[in-house]
Amino acid sequence: MKRLVMVLLILGAVVFLSAETKGNVQVLKLGDASEFSTVSGIKLPAAFGKKDEYYAVIKITGLKKGNRYQATFNWEGGTDIYFGMTLIDGNPFSKNWRSLGSVGSSTGKGDPLPGYEAYHLFATSPKSRKSAVYLVIRSDNPWTINLSVAPAKPEVNQQTKNSYGFFAVEDWTNNGTVAFELTRN
Repeated sequence: MKRLVMVLLILGAVVFLSAETKGNVQVLKLGDASEFSTVSGIKLPAAFGKKDEYYAVIKITGLKKGNRYQATFNWEGGTDIYFGMTLIDGNPFSKNWRSLGSVGSSTGKGDPLPGYEAYHLFATSPKSRKSAVYLVIRSDNPWTINLSVAPAKPEVNQQTKNSYGFFAVEDWTNNGTVAFELTRN
């Protein structure tokens, strides 16, 4: 009986450790909103940044081919945090992934801007065979954001400003001319 317990404990530890090395993927379903935080210790390929930076890996599910989407981000502005966001086709912890594009910025320095809002527009190709995209967020300090993904609102475009009067749209579709073909798990 003691051997069986010991074997089960060892197997449990192996399963836990193998899951730990694959990273920390959080799932966001289309139409939902959630809070995410970048944390240290997530081991991603070097292409995503330095080991000592903070990361969040989010799998956005429920996407349909040939549709346009809007990712809405909310964070505390004015906190002087530098960040990068990369859209990925395929799991970034696997060997079978490809970057769809990256963008970097900062939360700004100075006066607090609570509820700062930014929008990212993206589209899926009619040829897509998968219904999920990964978002890797990297920051130089721990950072918490709120994120929702929904079908894009037609009135949101590159001229859209947020409540603070700043242009707030990153258009990954290039005015409707680019759609991501999702083919990887």
